[in-house]
Amino acid sequence: MVWIISACPVAVHVAVGLLEQEPVVLAVPDRRVSAARAAVIGLLGRGAAEKLDVWPEEVARSGACSGIDSPREIWRLSCLAENDDATTVLWADVARGLGTPFRLFYLDPVAETPIEALPGPFSVFMHALHQTVDEVRSRDAGYFDRKALRTTLPADFASLDASSAACTIVAASSGPPFECRIAPDSVDRPLFSDAISDAYELELVMGAQSSTLTAVDRLFESRLCRIVDWADATRGVTRRARTVGGPELKSVVKDWHRCHTESLRAERSRLVALPASAAVSSSSGEPAFHIFGERGPTIVIVNAIAQDDRYWVRLIDRLANEHRVVTWTQRTWGKEGDAASFADHVNDLNAVINSVADEPVHLMGWCTGPKLCTKYCLSHPRQISSMIFLAGTYRPFGDARFDTDYEVALEMVFKLLDQSPRAAAMVRTTLLNALGGGRFNAATPDDLGAEVLARIDPALLTSVSAPYTDDQSTLRYAGQIREFWNYSIEQDVKGIQIPVIVVGAELDRVASPHLALRVAQAIPHAQYIRLPGATHYCMYDRPDDIASIIRRFLHDPYGAFPAASEVPA
Repeated sequence: MVWIISACPVAVHVAVGLLEQEPVVLAVPDRRVSAARAAVIGLLGRGAAEKLDVWPEEVARSGACSGIDSPREIWRLSCLAENDDATTVLWADVARGLGTPFRLFYLDPVAETPIEALPGPFSVFMHALHQTVDEVRSRDAGYFDRKALRTTLPADFASLDASSAACTIVAASSGPPFECRIAPDSVDRPLFSDAISDAYELELVMGAQSSTLTAVDRLFESRLCRIVDWADATRGVTRRARTVGGPELKSVVKDWHRCHTESLRAERSRLVALPASAAVSSSSGEPAFHIFGERGPTIVIVNAIAQDDRYWVRLIDRLANEHRVVTWTQRTWGKEGDAASFADHVNDLNAVINSVADEPVHLMGWCTGPKLCTKYCLSHPRQISSMIFLAGTYRPFGDARFDTDYEVALEMVFKLLDQSPRAAAMVRTTLLNALGGGRFNAATPDDLGAEVLARIDPALLTSVSAPYTDDQSTLRYAGQIREFWNYSIEQDVKGIQIPVIVVGAELDRVASPHLALRVAQAIPHAQYIRLPGATHYCMYDRPDDIASIIRRFLHDPYGAFPAASEVPA
């Protein structure tokens, strides 16, 4: 019996090929068991698939360590999966303990269709491409007409044919165990960049020098980092498998483009229906709230002052299947008829939490929200399990050198309004023009990529402008923000005793990511993550990245994130 340890598509082909010779167990991560079984059925048919055992890795390790099962050999197929190196070391130790030969195969990217049950590195590349192109074109539809997309991946980057790679692995297993890299052959390699350019209508330059990359390119590169590192590595003895041909590669890439286009269309349809699917509740004198999702941990969103839920819809769409996500409407007016105060919002948050959950919840605050989360956590510590701070504005916190140009300018304008309320109309017009032109989000002028990424997504402009709807709302908002700035959490954060994840955005022109790092350093159980190329509105611009961070954090709140100061997008 051979045990194959892998979640990559080739593993299924290898297992099916070996099945004619001896029994095979395919061990995959728990979350991929169903997908692996579906892939086996797709290759063998439902009846024949019953001959191949697909086990969760944990079950396989337990069986091996208890002596219930004794494989003849253990094969590990490594293909850039999460915790890949850790998994390899773990299974090498299992094999050593059993006295069983251990074979390690490193797989270069394999051409996969978008419906592949077990996605691998090729999928990583295509998703990174889609995310980057969509994010840029949402701000500047013609960017790629003027600029190429560049990556340091080698110009001869190619992808393997899954069946050929599987045959090469089986053939390489006939001798003594050794580390083996399965790489594309060098015969008639099609240009990967040509297939991408044809389908996505842009120029993809591969083999670029790092010094030539723009902010857009660096964002793309950060999403490809595992593949880039892999391409630069030398791993064991190389064995060659067939490279996917040009016409076949172009067909696969076009399938991905079609899939991405359909996914964007499906998301737009879901977002239109999202508010209607929420359960809306309110009591007399208490804030209205919405609950999205019916099961899982409860996450209560603490929005920015005077902002609506538009910023959150894409993130809610990603989270609501596995979490109960609660949004609530922050009041405009206090009970005495004046503008709602910071204390009013704390009381309202308490009312919402008492209404939606009987056990501690997770707070997720954005912009001004983290300060409110901190205040609430210290006054109601038993109500909160953990907190997530997204692109928070924390001033005053230490000296003023981390204040952004936006904050400094806004403070001057709001002081003017306090002294001359009649200037509200002029101030409102100036602020709206600045927001509409993206001047508050100006980036490095000699890097068009940074300037484009730093822009506000046009879909958010109405929401961003909402506090300045009329003169009265402008004056009220100015008063609320000035009160907010009068409250410091510099000492308060030291008393937070629950885990906190603090997210800063590299291109945030509203709130300083450097100050966010300082805040994280002051909280006893906090971690900091910096999102490259992201803006103040990261939960809207990067919903998949933020959702991934949240899932990992809630699963293991005290577990360290890779490269604590910055993680790939």
